[in-house]
Amino acid sequence: MSEIRKGEIEGLTLAITRLSAAGKSAKDIQNYFECKMLLSGREPSSGKPARRKRRKNLKEGILKFLAAQGKKGAHVKAIADAVGSKPLNITTWMSTTGKKVKGLKKVKPATYAYAA
Repeated sequence: MSEIRKGEIEGLTLAITRLSAAGKSAKDIQNYFECKMLLSGREPSSGKPARRKRRKNLKEGILKFLAAQGKKGAHVKAIADAVGSKPLNITTWMSTTGKKVKGLKKVKPATYAYAA
């Protein structure tokens, strides 16, 4: 166990006093300090779970949009706006996964077409 400095003891004493004055039970105070120790000094979270953003199906959206554009194709920025993504994500997708899709081709710089 690490050493506790005098300032930390005073802070802990003050926190215990405030929690007791707020009507918290000894178990609540213990849980509070256990959480505080586990979180390495950060305040406990609000208790709400963190929400993770769901990943969109880029392939389906990109191919559907490009099929509607026809032989002339569409610029990366237009594809990104239609799919709801960033242009860099579309460019990366085209250079990695897009290579494997039959019928998808580059017609101009940063412009792609899909012939289903």
